[in-house]
Amino acid sequence: MTVLRRRTLRALAVAMATAPLLLAAACSHASDSTSSSTTDTGKAAATLPKTLVFSPLSLAPPALKGLSEGVKGMASAQGWEVIVQDPNFDATKQIQQLNEVISSGRAGAAWILAVAPKSMGDLIKTAQSKGCRCWSTASPRSTASAAPSPASRSTTSTTRPAARPSASSSASA
Repeated sequence: MTVLRRRTLRALAVAMATAPLLLAAACSHASDSTSSSTTDTGKAAATLPKTLVFSPLSLAPPALKGLSEGVKGMASAQGWEVIVQDPNFDATKQIQQLNEVISSGRAGAAWILAVAPKSMGDLIKTAQSKGCRCWSTASPRSTASAAPSPASRSTTSTTRPAARPSASSSASA
């Protein structure tokens, strides 16, 4: 592996580690402040534990192992406990591990690098019902059974690769 590639992977790992933590920290500060308007979502956010569940594809690849270490470091600096799971590329194991922690109410946030995004629908619904913030590689389109309603989009963030322009669309422009 070249030095440039290692640096790029390291920078990507740091960026991926910090984005969800910054979002989670922003949500926690917003719920800590006093406000004249109270909503069910605000009450749920205020009572959620400061526990982040990180479920990558596996911890076998060094990049994902390093990312998990970065997540633990960044989250602990913000006062969050981190539960790192290792599904080892097994979608069923990933769903079981996540469902156990989210259903128990121990998780205030979850960052999921889904082994099988199409299998995340029910899990995302469960997380939304518990008020657990989720960042996942499973998009609403890939989990048709759990496409979030507009009211619930604030508790689920999805990541999708940017669309690349096709050769035919650039030729017609």
